[in-house]
Amino acid sequence: MKSSICFGVAVSIIGSLTTLSIFLKKVDVRTEDQISRSLSGTRSVDEVFLDLSGTFPDRDVCVTFPKVHDTREAIAKEFYERLSWTIKAIKYNDRTAPQIKVLKDGANFAFWSSASASAWEERDGKIMSIEGPGWIYPRSDRKFKTIEVEGDFAGFSSVFPHNFGHIIHDHLPVVAWFLTKVHPTTKFILHYDPNHPVAQHIYKVVDESFYNRIVWVPYNTIVHVKRGSLNVLVVDKVPTVMGTIFMSSLRKWLIASHPEANDDIDTIHPHGVVIFYSRVAASNVLHGRIVEPDHEVEIIRHIKQAMIHYGRREDFVVYNGMNPDGTNMSLNDQFKLFRRAKSVIGPHGSGLANMVWLNFEHAGSSCEKRPKVLEFVSGPDSEQVQHRGGRYNGYNLIFRGMPIDYHNILYTKESSKDFTLVHLEALDQALHSMWADRSAVISNRTIVPADS
Repeated sequence: MKSSICFGVAVSIIGSLTTLSIFLKKVDVRTEDQISRSLSGTRSVDEVFLDLSGTFPDRDVCVTFPKVHDTREAIAKEFYERLSWTIKAIKYNDRTAPQIKVLKDGANFAFWSSASASAWEERDGKIMSIEGPGWIYPRSDRKFKTIEVEGDFAGFSSVFPHNFGHIIHDHLPVVAWFLTKVHPTTKFILHYDPNHPVAQHIYKVVDESFYNRIVWVPYNTIVHVKRGSLNVLVVDKVPTVMGTIFMSSLRKWLIASHPEANDDIDTIHPHGVVIFYSRVAASNVLHGRIVEPDHEVEIIRHIKQAMIHYGRREDFVVYNGMNPDGTNMSLNDQFKLFRRAKSVIGPHGSGLANMVWLNFEHAGSSCEKRPKVLEFVSGPDSEQVQHRGGRYNGYNLIFRGMPIDYHNILYTKESSKDFTLVHLEALDQALHSMWADRSAVISNRTIVPADS
């Protein structure tokens, strides 16, 4: 194992501590109604987990329900029960796919804001516009610039079109699914802001041929489609997060557009990498949650020691979105780095959304060998960390359509919205579960290839 301190974070070694271990067993798949009825009364952590995790296996895909590591059994139980409520109340499960509405020759499309767009036709002097979450009646309060295009188009709109993390987990998976529903020559209308070109960079990295089919349109500009059609999505909620459908489409898209990234040959990191996501030195961190610098050094010491103890052969890399010279790391380099990762560890934040690039195909049919993610999230005594509150708020639900071996530990009560700490004992227990504890492998299912 060798270290890459290309992002300027010191590393050293410390011993590990013994903590409560929550043993996870083979899952009994049950319906959500059964789970809802059974989550009552005095139940052990194991019992609650076994019932709740039944909502997560998707056909024959590895169980992706997160494992929480904490010294307090009551907290672990609440974690599982709260996620059960979230799945049902916020609908992170698979459900009816979005409707695709097709407007005929002469249709119009416009982005008005990050939360609103319009698609409409004018027939016999009447405006017939698309209705649904995120769609509004077209504005007419002033004259807007109009762009005329020809051919078949698909218009996509969703919230936070300038935020790296939201584009990754709210936009890309839906666009990947949308691509499978329209003709291969269909061009896409996406939002463009010259001051925030992050979406352009992302789509170019994902698929340059698709990037060349995009018409980039700013706010308050009308696109008028001539001699063709306009396809738009009508979803049940914005953003439209689903259990597996969209993420499966994204996996297939990445495999097809980056066949070279699926190759096992890697001369730079022949054994892969373990990535620690640091928010300390990153100039683009907007929402705090920076791990206290001295504490981060301790966290890295624990990770390094665990890698040695468990015989991990990967290289260790600290990632903060920056190059060693202080310039921003290109999205292409970020893609390549995370494509090589076997484990990703760090606080909740957009940088951690790079887990979407993980190479799930390298695991073959082994759930045990799939990529591992350990995310730091808020707990009942650290809700102040998230600017809108967010007990147990993480990426575990959003990315559950990917076969990730997912783990969580909680911020301590001393954490704030600016600086955070975690329980080092829980960190040690999580690393043990990820890298040594085979009883934590909770399914004997196999990973379904993305092209199945």
